[in-house]
Amino acid sequence: MLTVPRPLRDAWRTLVPSGTARTAAALVLVALTVATGVVDAFSYLVLGHVFVANMTGNVIFIAVSLAGAPEFSLPASVVSLLAFVVGAVGAARLGRRVGAHRGRQVLVLCAVETVLLATAFGCAELVANPFTGGWGYLLIVLTALAWAGRAGWFAGLGCQT
Repeated sequence: MLTVPRPLRDAWRTLVPSGTARTAAALVLVALTVATGVVDAFSYLVLGHVFVANMTGNVIFIAVSLAGAPEFSLPASVVSLLAFVVGAVGAARLGRRVGAHRGRQVLVLCAVETVLLATAFGCAELVANPFTGGWGYLLIVLTALAWAGRAGWFAGLGCQT
């Protein structure tokens, strides 16, 4: 019989707690975490050293840009940060406006996120080189607004992210 080391067993219990509802929620949160990492990796590599899903890195990039590092874009980091704040505040307000039913909140916020990401995808497909200039900033704004929805929804629920 295979014996699993205790740290791995404890990690598994943390990620997949017992109980069907808790297991499903944990798996969804892990999937969202992975998706967030993929989106940030893409935005960092393609949109010019900027994050659109997590803002901590952008605050650092702003400081490094102000210190004179030419490889980081101050405008891109500021635009992403501002779009994220607007998206998070808007999502929190939308979540309260939709009502207390969490399923309805998730449905509405996912629909808004889908529209924003589909719009970003459509813009990227229509333009020959969408990752530079004004089109790049449009993609940063659309994706930061979309990914901020989850943070705003969690904040509206009173959760810390």
